[in-house]
Amino acid sequence: MSPSKILRLAFAGTPDFALPCLEAITQSRHSLVQIFTQPDRPAGRGRRLKPSPVAQWAQTHYFSVLKPENNQQLQLDLEKESKLDLLIVVAYGMLLHEPILNFPRLGCWNVHASLLPRWRGAAPIARAVLSGDQRTGISIMKMDAGLDTGPVVCQQAQIIQPGATTDRLTRDLANLGAKILPDVLDALADTGLTPMPQDSHHACYAAKLQKQESWIDWTLPATELCRRIWAYNPRPGARTRFKDQDLLLWAAAEISVNQGIITPSEAGRVMSVSDSGIDVATGRGMVRLLEVQSAGGRRMSAAQFARGRTILNARLFSGAPP
Repeated sequence: MSPSKILRLAFAGTPDFALPCLEAITQSRHSLVQIFTQPDRPAGRGRRLKPSPVAQWAQTHYFSVLKPENNQQLQLDLEKESKLDLLIVVAYGMLLHEPILNFPRLGCWNVHASLLPRWRGAAPIARAVLSGDQRTGISIMKMDAGLDTGPVVCQQAQIIQPGATTDRLTRDLANLGAKILPDVLDALADTGLTPMPQDSHHACYAAKLQKQESWIDWTLPATELCRRIWAYNPRPGARTRFKDQDLLLWAAAEISVNQGIITPSEAGRVMSVSDSGIDVATGRGMVRLLEVQSAGGRRMSAAQFARGRTILNARLFSGAPP
């Protein structure tokens, strides 16, 4: 039996989502020679520079980490690594230019959180939740010059359970990617893999979430509003207006009601308050708010928020109140 081949790998990633794959590489038989991440960014109320989760992980685990500002600097840093077989990219946050894509012997490979070609782009998990998709998953593809357009070598699906938030799915998919990545690396090293081209006729784009789209329009159906609340958790957070302040909505469920009880003109009105939550009328059906957060406050159950406040029959507004 011939000895197992060992790949010389570099890794490029930035957020928490990238960490399970990074850890899986360090526990594989392959050699991690360099880590790349985005430069430190201002964060928090003080806007102090803060290293990315990948940079913090690298420092804690005594790995070298580089933070190139652009493609040109990344290319120069990569060229310092002789006999680099592969660059693994996981939520790096930079569209790579062709000289970089062609530099490693086996190219650059991306772990992407959707079943490509569905949901190419920056926010595939949130867009899947927002659209009511019944499943999502992980795709591992060989990168080309397009945005998530490269041929796919491996996919694994995961069911989107009712009530699953972007936050929860992000953690689940990060772990799923880490589970399948080592086998892909081993196959690349031992026998090679033949990626399959994507069918671009079925492609759709997952645009980055914007704060302005996170305002809840209570005239929409309850089913759609729940998807928005789930999709915008953890960022940017679904929001409404209660009296004179913003209210973030973190968890909710659709409530079955007799449609004759609620008229469209009541959309946004608090219909009942209980230990189970705050029930709000919508354009069709009712949403039960389960977890909320007032401006400057902490996250709490909707029942806790309602205590001591006159909220029954109050109106929640979409954006600034009229």
